Amino acid sequence: MATILNIWKEKRNRMSSKDVEFSKFKKDVNRILVAMCGLGCDDLPDATWYDYFDCELSPMDAIECAISDSWWDVPGMEEQFNWYMSKV
Repeated sequence: MATILNIWKEKRNRMSSKDVEFSKFKKDVNRILVAMCGLGCDDLPDATWYDYFDCELSPMDAIECAISDSWWDVPGMEEQFNWYMSKV
């Protein structure tokens, strides 16, 4: 009987290296967003994360682009970003 861990390992082995890197990028984005505003990228309006990744933006730069491109109408988002940037 396959365990969850074995299923996860098989799935991970089938992922391309770019998929693995994107997954890491998205986790980093989520970590920053949660520290910044208490929400992850799945809790906010959609942003073009793969495009940002493909353009080789850092997670922080990608968040800044998402604020400009997708979250310009989310109240307080830009202020939260500026506050976070002043702390790091």
